[in-house]
Amino acid sequence: MSAADGQDPAPQPHQRRWFHPRRWWWKIPLDAGIILIEWGFLVVALASAGLAWRAAQGPVDLSWALPRLTRILMIAEPQVDAGIGHLAVSWNGFRDGPDQPVRVTSDDISIADTANDRSLAVDHLGVDLSMGWAWHGVFAPRVVTLDGLQISLRRAPPAQQIAENTEETARDPNLRQTLRDIIAVLRQPPQSDRHMLPVKAAELSELRRVTLTHGSVTLQPAAGAEGKAGLAGRALQVAAINATLTRGDAGGLTGQVAAVLASRAGPLPPQTAGARPSLQVNFAETAQGAVTVQTAAELNDPAGMMAALQMPTDLPAVSVPVQVQSEVDASDQAIITSFRTAVTAGSGQLRFGGGDIPITALSLLLTGDETSLVIDPSSKIALAAVSAQPPPTIAFSGQGKRTDQNLTMTIGLGLDHVASGDLPSYWPPAFAKGARNWIKAQVKDGSVHDGHFQFVLTGKPDFSDIGLTGVSGALPATGLTVTWLPPLPPMTKVNGEIALQGMDAVRIGVTSAAQGDQAVTNSSMVITGLSAADQIGTINLNLAGPVASAMSIISQPRLHLLKGLPVPLTVTGGTFQGSLTLSLPLDNNVTTDQITMRTHDVIQNLGLGDLLLGRNLTDGNLTIDATMAGLSLNGQAALAGIPATVALTTDFDGGPASQVIASLKVDAQADETQLAAAQIPTGGILKGKAALSLQLAAQRSGRTDINATVTVPEQRLSVSQISWAGGAGTATATAHVALQGSRIIALDNLALTGPGLALQVQSGFSGSRLASVTVDKLQLGRTDLHGRFDLPAAKTDPYVVDIAGPVLDLSAVFGHARKAEPSVKPANSALSQISSPQEFAPHPPWRATVAVDRILFGTTPAGQSRELDAVRGTVVNNGVVVRSADVSLTVAPSGAASHLSIVPMPNQTRQVRLTSGDFGGLLRATNAYDAVTGGVLDISGTYDDSQPSHPLTGTAEMDKFSLGAAPTVAKLLQAMTLYGVVDLMHGPGLFFSKMVAPFQLASRRLDLHEARAYSASLGLTADGSVNLPGNNFDIQGTVVPAYFFNALLGHIPLIGKLFSPEKGGGVFAAKFQIVGPINDPAVHVNALSMIAPGFLRDLFNHRPQGQTAPPAQNQDQAAPRQ
Repeated sequence: MSAADGQDPAPQPHQRRWFHPRRWWWKIPLDAGIILIEWGFLVVALASAGLAWRAAQGPVDLSWALPRLTRILMIAEPQVDAGIGHLAVSWNGFRDGPDQPVRVTSDDISIADTANDRSLAVDHLGVDLSMGWAWHGVFAPRVVTLDGLQISLRRAPPAQQIAENTEETARDPNLRQTLRDIIAVLRQPPQSDRHMLPVKAAELSELRRVTLTHGSVTLQPAAGAEGKAGLAGRALQVAAINATLTRGDAGGLTGQVAAVLASRAGPLPPQTAGARPSLQVNFAETAQGAVTVQTAAELNDPAGMMAALQMPTDLPAVSVPVQVQSEVDASDQAIITSFRTAVTAGSGQLRFGGGDIPITALSLLLTGDETSLVIDPSSKIALAAVSAQPPPTIAFSGQGKRTDQNLTMTIGLGLDHVASGDLPSYWPPAFAKGARNWIKAQVKDGSVHDGHFQFVLTGKPDFSDIGLTGVSGALPATGLTVTWLPPLPPMTKVNGEIALQGMDAVRIGVTSAAQGDQAVTNSSMVITGLSAADQIGTINLNLAGPVASAMSIISQPRLHLLKGLPVPLTVTGGTFQGSLTLSLPLDNNVTTDQITMRTHDVIQNLGLGDLLLGRNLTDGNLTIDATMAGLSLNGQAALAGIPATVALTTDFDGGPASQVIASLKVDAQADETQLAAAQIPTGGILKGKAALSLQLAAQRSGRTDINATVTVPEQRLSVSQISWAGGAGTATATAHVALQGSRIIALDNLALTGPGLALQVQSGFSGSRLASVTVDKLQLGRTDLHGRFDLPAAKTDPYVVDIAGPVLDLSAVFGHARKAEPSVKPANSALSQISSPQEFAPHPPWRATVAVDRILFGTTPAGQSRELDAVRGTVVNNGVVVRSADVSLTVAPSGAASHLSIVPMPNQTRQVRLTSGDFGGLLRATNAYDAVTGGVLDISGTYDDSQPSHPLTGTAEMDKFSLGAAPTVAKLLQAMTLYGVVDLMHGPGLFFSKMVAPFQLASRRLDLHEARAYSASLGLTADGSVNLPGNNFDIQGTVVPAYFFNALLGHIPLIGKLFSPEKGGGVFAAKFQIVGPINDPAVHVNALSMIAPGFLRDLFNHRPQGQTAPPAQNQDQAAPRQ
């Protein structure tokens, strides 16, 4: 069957073909690909040509692609929020050739890093890119223009700053190398797409210019620091930035930068934009790498700017317009080859150290290079006048050097002059505040001038760790007045200098000055701690002058020099030369505890008045050393004219109440003449010199212990009153007195010891009151006593005296033989006080008790002892009179008793009675009168205390006594030629059987009325008075011979008065008068009256009866009662 018939064709034999469709299947897509590529190139070429043509017609808006770009950026950096308002591209290569750059412009660009709180915004960005490098995928700009660039950054917390600084330090070498590479590229001429040479940093190979207008950079405070004082809490902003960077055709750069400092709170200071701090920078770099930078900055009110920034007030600032111009030249190796900086300022205030210093002008010129700095000597600050004209000027000079190891800067300051009163106005208050305040308050008058100071600063070569390491200089001063320790008078006419001593001290040297009338030489005051809050002043004074004027310093309570002295000081003369070192804080409220002091003084011819018990100190040559802890005084002086060695120490430190704060030791030798001149009574017991030692210790409690010792050879001692003289050996007297303030609280260790004497005394106290003094032993020759003296507890209480012992020897007082008395004897002070107003003047009451076995009064011419035995009694005085008395004794050798009693009676009277069984023996025993022998005495009377004169009226009666050698009676009897009776007086004595004498004692006058004495052979009568102060008789009476018979007719009743008109008289009797001194009176006898009967006797008197002698001429009042 054939194929046509639908049958399968018959199989054909196999044939091999060179091409089979299945073998070349790939050729079709290859051909298609080639065709597509060719068409692609054609399309691209056509599209590029179209795009180039379109770009040449104007910017191509690509804003439609911005959303996609923004999303891609946010996916890559999720913490970044980006936004672009507009994007466009243009290229003029279609018309001007392929070398033309591609211009890319964009508006309203914003990028915010929310994680780090930083942002960037650009109002307009224009970039001209290299087309050639763009085809190579390299971003290589030719021109960059930015308008409204705003960068906002926030400070990192301090810990983060440290970490970032550490990381930056680690990157520092690579960063520096990168900067060098960039500078090396920019020094080359700019390239073009026609010359695309392989260079490093190709991105900058074609850069020609960068322009920035209206830019700003804002630095926000760290999180949590907003509102804090100072820069840390302020948002700083550099605004109005206009900058241009231009690359020359031959390489190198030129540029200009202008900016204004502001803050987010407003411009600084907040006036007008023109008043803001501004900066202009011009720089140029040659192709060889040399760089010149010129800057000009202007700050109209730097102080106001700093205040607005709340910067620390202790930073220096000026409230005047300041202009700063500088020019810096650097080599291609970035080494500064030279620089010049000029700073000028006008009139205003220099704010420094918390104060405003008035200035009129400031000029500062700095020059130098990479390793050196010079402050031109023309630099100066003209200070404004405060009070003195012309105003002062401060000149500057200096130089600095930097090496590989360190940095050193030396600055010199010169001050032409300044008045001392103006110095605080130029001294910053915060700089050495205490020293400034002290000088302001304590220094006036005069001036300082021609000052030169030098300051040395050192640091590391990288300008880190710069600090002040050395200061020096001096400022002479003339005519200052310095009050160095108020309230002391000021130091005047101070000439010297103020010098810096190292880093922390100022020394005010004084070459000459006056402290009152004291001369001050080679002295100083050093103020230390200038960098501290408080300064310390150390004053060293060398003074010389009168001691009296130095007392103004010595007595200053703040110095303690007289603290603890047991006696006050009244200077009467002397000069001194000494030094005083005083250290104290320079503070108005300084306390004594903050003061340290040391003084050394040499005193010559010192005189002190009323130093001790009214005695003066003279001829003092002493040395004084004192600190705030104590004082010591040593030397020689004359106390009350007695040369002595004096040693005084005081302790000013605190301690317990028992602490001894002052000790005084005085050693001296004096004889009786020196002691008498010093008004120190010796009672005549000392003949020659005695060694005196006085030790005084004053305690903080106010207690003062005084120990006195007197040492003397006993042979120099004698007590004439008791006829005692010392023998061989040494006598020592000691005493201890304790005072509490001015009150005696103890008196003990009173003793006098020696071979021939002994005295021991104790004292008793009731609380702080001296209550009693007890004499345990008093042995002096034959005297051997003991006793007690009690002081009153109240004014109304009496003094109480008790005296007892075996013997009281008064021989030296009463035992001497009586000498012939002169015809006229001065008034007897003892008699003048009897019944005188002084006797009855109010005085302290007292009571005395006596119990002495023997009281010796010497011996009679026959060698018989004069003494009274068994003396016992008590006497009470109420402060006006002896109110009561009871005294008894026996008269030796008769043994007769004597007794005195005074008994108070009613009606303001006192009954007095004195009895003695041997009155003549009593008078003889006391060596009062030897002419009376025997006699039984009975005196009774009454005191009338109702009258101011306290008259005593009474009668004295004595029986059976004999009158021996009595000059006045003998003279009377001789006048009557009764020689037999006179001879009897020189023999056994004129015997009287009875004496009756009525009397009255008042107002220093003893009146007798009808006194009489008689025996069988003789009778006497007497009337008249005895003037006690004048020791004068004025007595008249009768002498009756043969009294027994002559008086018989006088006893006849009724008519007896005719024969004997006077009581005790007789028929025949002679009238007499005794007038004149008791020791030698004038005796007048009327012989005619002898022959006249009694009633006619007065007719023959030559003086009327009762007339007395003229009053005595010596009627002086007696001395006051002691």
